[in-house]
Amino acid sequence: MKIKLHEDRDLTVVSVDGSVLQEHVPLFRMRLAELIEQGKKKIILDMSETTYLSSIGLAALVSIKSQAEDGAGDLVLVQANYLIANLLKITNLHKKIKVFENIDEAAGYFNARARG
Repeated sequence: MKIKLHEDRDLTVVSVDGSVLQEHVPLFRMRLAELIEQGKKKIILDMSETTYLSSIGLAALVSIKSQAEDGAGDLVLVQANYLIANLLKITNLHKKIKVFENIDEAAGYFNARARG
């Protein structure tokens, strides 16, 4: 698993390349938590290159999303593959974690929230 960060104005795009397996979760959680600690409010997790998300990875994602919300921010996903989207659906987490088709849609969501 590789994690890359890209800043675009007030958006932080986190690209995850590969599988998020149990052994990757501590790094995954740490990198996302660091962003929240740095005051990043609009985090987009780009999963276009993510092939698999373990159940422990999913739990970490839910925890990080809650931390972001506690800090008046949010974390959304873009381009989740069928397996990941299905995992969110069967766990009913698709109601808590928003998934968008692309970064522009996610940016639009954040812009709409900012306008109230």
